Amino acid sequence: MLKITILSENHTYNSKLLSEHGFSCLIELRKKRYLFDTGLSALFIRNSQEINVNIVSLDGIIISHGHYDHMGGLMPYLENFKAKIYASPGIFNERYSKKIRLHPIGAPFSQEEFEKSGAVFKFVEKPLKLDEGVFLTGPIPRLTPFEEVDDPFIIKTDKGLVADQVMDEQAMVISGDKGLVIITGCGHPGLINIINYAKEITGESNIDLIIGGFHLRNISTDRFKQTINMLEKNQVNTLIPLHCTGQKATSKLYQAFPQKVKFKSVGEEIHFD
Repeated sequence: MLKITILSENHTYNSKLLSEHGFSCLIELRKKRYLFDTGLSALFIRNSQEINVNIVSLDGIIISHGHYDHMGGLMPYLENFKAKIYASPGIFNERYSKKIRLHPIGAPFSQEEFEKSGAVFKFVEKPLKLDEGVFLTGPIPRLTPFEEVDDPFIIKTDKGLVADQVMDEQAMVISGDKGLVIITGCGHPGLINIINYAKEITGESNIDLIIGGFHLRNISTDRFKQTINMLEKNQVNTLIPLHCTGQKATSKLYQAFPQKVKFKSVGEEIHFD
């Protein structure tokens, strides 16, 4: 049995719950329980309490990448509970966005500060098997020609400020009876790159579900068309676009795949046998 509960997302239709620009979900698989991202703030903790979802005694917290809207709630969690954190060491890179004005968008605390609060980091630099049929991709190769990165992101390096390709982003991949379930934080590597790498890691070709941020909001028309074509070619069963996918892009996905795109929000659950 697999259950995914959305704890933080950009939209909610439940009057008891709150939304924010962030992403977090609880993944329950057999007897294992993982938190995937921690949203922008402690909001995911508040929402979990409102819907009586237990986020204590986890088997791990997975941080998809080092942006504030995916790990902003980590410190509030550590103030109450200890946790093993699966992430790329790149999550602590010094990051900025130049959209409108230059401003920081990276991890809100340092590795040392997190560790002082009880975090135990397990850095993932290549595909990692968490359990039978459960994988973390580690950094995802950028091999699809049309999935160029053109975001207003900047990273600080020894050579100064350079364009940030968000190379630290990882996804979670679960082998199910009907194919792969892929959970993605923002999808900065590109949706097709993520799919192809998930298939390479697992040796499976069927994709049952992709859920999370797809980062399609500001891409070119040509790239969107090619993405649609590749999703159709891969015969993905279900798409649940969340967070940074964008309303316009989500609408276009629904127009292309009206039977496959599902709309979900904070507090909702996705069940698999």
